[in-house]
Amino acid sequence: MQNQVSGFPLSLQQRQLWRLRNESTAFRAQCVVLLKGNLNKNILAETVKETVKRHEILRTSLWQIPGLKYPIQIITEDCSIELEEIDLKALVSHEQQRRVEEVIRQKRNLPFDYERCSLLHLSLLALAPDEHLLALTLPALCADTQTLDNLVADISRLYEDFAQGRRSTLDEPMQFIQFSEWQNALLRDEEAAPGKEYWRKLLAAADHNGVLPSESNFAGADGFDPAHFELRLDSDVVANIDATAQRYDVCTADLLLACWHMLLWRLTGEGEVLVNCVFDGRKYEELRSAAGLFARSLPLHCSLDQENSFSQVISNIGEAKREAEGWQEYFTPEQETEVDSDDEPESFYSYGFECHAWPPPRAAAGVTFSIHTQYVCFDRFKIKLTCTRRGNSLTAEFLYDRNLFSSTDIERLGEQFETLLKSSSEKPEVGIRELEVVGTLERQLLLVEWNKTEAAYPRTACVHELFQDQARHQPNHIAVEFEG
Repeated sequence: MQNQVSGFPLSLQQRQLWRLRNESTAFRAQCVVLLKGNLNKNILAETVKETVKRHEILRTSLWQIPGLKYPIQIITEDCSIELEEIDLKALVSHEQQRRVEEVIRQKRNLPFDYERCSLLHLSLLALAPDEHLLALTLPALCADTQTLDNLVADISRLYEDFAQGRRSTLDEPMQFIQFSEWQNALLRDEEAAPGKEYWRKLLAAADHNGVLPSESNFAGADGFDPAHFELRLDSDVVANIDATAQRYDVCTADLLLACWHMLLWRLTGEGEVLVNCVFDGRKYEELRSAAGLFARSLPLHCSLDQENSFSQVISNIGEAKREAEGWQEYFTPEQETEVDSDDEPESFYSYGFECHAWPPPRAAAGVTFSIHTQYVCFDRFKIKLTCTRRGNSLTAEFLYDRNLFSSTDIERLGEQFETLLKSSSEKPEVGIRELEVVGTLERQLLLVEWNKTEAAYPRTACVHELFQDQARHQPNHIAVEFEG
């Protein structure tokens, strides 16, 4: 008699990502935390153990059962966790930095054994007696950006509690399985019909197959190979963006999304552009402190006309976001094709957008916990713009598929985005066709580099003599072509 295995079905977000898992090792969630101060490693180890105990998703493995299309989630009550220690104190600064980057990259690219518990990989890198890096790496099936923020918050709070000799003062979190079960039941309910119909109509009306001029397929490459280009916006630009957002009573994220939408409209030549906007999936308060893959990319459809003003575009984008957020639980990728197939339409993964606020440092028992770097990839895209706010600074990161774009193409795209941001903040009431897109580097390319058509030739020779000379050297070449 075979052993019976009981578990829970995947959530909507997990099912979508499971179909993509073989295309790339990029679908990871990783956070590197800088720990400054006199760190007690024993207390840190107990803190990590308690954090894993708090969140079931950190004790969840995924088992593929014969006859089932998707694996099931199995929660283990007692799950061991290893904290790998790497001592880099003896290395000089530049060698230490190189080694840190190498370790972080290796951890991110390691394949996961999904039937293993726990799927959380932890590494503690010692840089100095009072400086460490804690790297947390998970498959994106188990975590999103807010999850990483929550885990760092939990670890710092628990470190303070344990250092003071007391038990955890944290409230019990909602578990991901509870959310997943509720989500799956919601979609089976007859009352889900209006929500499903909203997405069906939106996708049916949207023409989202726009292609950027620089897009190509290098040597017919397959799969998904993401890279990134980071653009730090000048403080003056950020101040103007914030002032414009305040003037029109909108959030800065909506303004940034509107600029991204307009840029894609200008470059693709499409009147309607679909942008997949990341929502954190936590609109209920009890989900704010939970861990798991709650976030999802929802398609936003917005029709643009060259007579629209930037302020009108912001308003339309804001309305589209609010509608999408209201119906977010009812969106399933299968609605694009009306079937539950393994092949997702490529257009669904074209253009993405996400805006995220970097959490502030947290102090606990003489140690400061601050997020050093963060990486999350849970969907596929051609290009995705991720805007990150750190206090008064703003960073625009362009994530792109190297199979489709070169680094030069993306650098030019970044300059176009920054130019459009400046122009729209300065002239929000003019028609969007009048807003500036061409930046300094691209203007140099258009007006100078591509116009270098001069050629060296003997200045003393007549034209007919130059023709005779070419005829002698290349007698089989075409002399003149004319198309009337």
